[in-house]
Formats: sequence, C-alpha cells, structure tokens
Amino acid sequence: MDRIENLSLRDLRLLVILAERRHFARTAEEFGLSQATLSATVKKIEVAFGKPLFERSSRHVGLTPEGESVVRQALIVLEESAVLAQTFQSASAPLCGRFRLGAFPTLAPYLFPLVLPGLLASYPRLQLVLTEALSDELVRMLRTRHIDAALLALPQDESDLALWPLFREPFWLGVALEHPLAQKDVLTVADVPLEELLLLEPGHCLRDQVLAACGTGYLAHRRLVHAAGLETQRALVAARLGCAILPALATRRPDAAIKAISFAPPTPGRTIALVTRKTGKDDRDAQSLVAFLRRLPDTQPLLEPT
Repeated sequence: MDRIENLSLRDLRLLVILAERRHFARTAEEFGLSQATLSATVKKIEVAFGKPLFERSSRHVGLTPEGESVVRQALIVLEESAVLAQTFQSASAPLCGRFRLGAFPTLAPYLFPLVLPGLLASYPRLQLVLTEALSDELVRMLRTRHIDAALLALPQDESDLALWPLFREPFWLGVALEHPLAQKDVLTVADVPLEELLLLEPGHCLRDQVLAACGTGYLAHRRLVHAAGLETQRALVAARLGCAILPALATRRPDAAIKAISFAPPTPGRTIALVTRKTGKDDRDAQSLVAFLRRLPDTQPLLEPT
C-alpha cells in the first residue's frame, strides 16, 4: 500500500495514456520523456501494484487483466482529482483557473475568434486551453479527462455525457462568382447541383451533415472530390471546381471569389452544443459558459437560437 500511495497523479495519467496509445514511443513523446524514463516509470508503477500491467513484444503493447483493472481505477482517481481542482478553483467564482475547451475543425477557427475576446473580458481569471480535433477524437478526450468540455454538433448519442444546446447554425451554398447560381439570392436544397458538390474527407461531421441535408442522391454521382479542410474546400470553389455547403459562421469573412447563398426555409443546418462529462455535481463552469454562448444569436444574425 505504501508503494501505491507514493504514485503521483502524473504517474497515473501516464499509465492511462500508455494504455490508450499502446505505444511507448508515442506516449514518451506526448509527455516529453525519453523512452528509458517512460520504461522506468512503468516499472515503478508495476512494482507498486506487485503485478505486470503491460504485455510487451517487439510489435505490440497490451494490458494484462490486472492492468485493465488498474487503468479503470486510475481513470476514477483522475476524474475525482479534476473535480477537486475544479471545486477549489470555482469556490469563489466560476471559470477561474484552467479550463480545457475543444471544438471540431469546421467550427473552431470561425467561432473562437468571435467569442474569446468577450469571454476572456468577462472572466479575466480564466486560463483557457483550446483544442481542435475531429468530433470522435473530442469525445474520446472528454472521456479520458484530456479536456473539460467540447463544442460538438448534435445529435450525440452518448449517455455518459451532458449536452447543453447553444444555437443553430444554418448552412449556405458557396459557388464561384461565375457560376449560374451566383445570380440567385435564395435557394432550396433541391437547387444544389449534386454532381458539382464538394465534400470534406470522411471523419468530418460536416460531411455527414451535408449528406443528410442533400439526400442519398449525391452518392449516385461518381465525380467525388474530397477536401481535407473547409478552407481547402473554399479554394476549390473559388477555382470553379465545384460548389460547397458552408456553415454560416464560415461565410462571415468576405471572399471576393465566392458568393454564399442562403437557403429558403426549412433551412439545412446544425445545432451546436457544449458537451461535458456527467459528474452528478453542479457544474458552475459549464453553466456559465453555456449562458455566455447562448447569447451569440443576439449579436450574430447568421445564427438561430435553439
């Protein structure tokens, strides 16, 4: 027991990350350690528990049954330590100290510059750490306590997560100025030329949302062009290589080569929510952030309240 009590939270966090990565070199790089130091730390943890926790080979790192059990308990300890830190930080006021917030790539670069100046002015003691990743990765990071909250598009069928709907972001159609549709100010979804539609690569939630909005007819067209990111997609539109469905916030920046056209009701779009872990406790930080972000439609007419 004495050896276990001598383990630090950093030791437990390293254990959890190695269990996820199943790779010594990647874990060592993530923690800024040498592989020798990482191996020594793992050995110290295994000695503390009196059993091997990892199965090692030249090509594989796996968990023993005892390792699986220890990692599950380590996650609980890390969660409770985070709750303790949050309780201490929020004792006097919400959003004080470090708060790790994630968002997906087709939202983060357009929303963060819009809201952060006001948020940091309203909460001057907030130390915000931003993360940008695909939605599935953000959910994983929430569960493993790498971030405190994430901005995600609904639906999120996650019973262990708390969902706080914020606003609805309509979609627009982006076309080159020379495109025949550029003469129009309002479209219907049926007007979208599916044979010209550009998609993001698989993994982007916007790709799935566009397919849901445009229907399965798109899949009948074999002229598929996948872009790695939204800005690449915009550049392809400007080069007259197709058209693209754009989230409303991505149309705020003027673009001399693209016209963004709105859709008539019922407009396609996505609902953005703040997502946190369910802790069974009053989350003052999340509540304060939700209240701040729900005011966005009042200042940004492109957005709709939920």
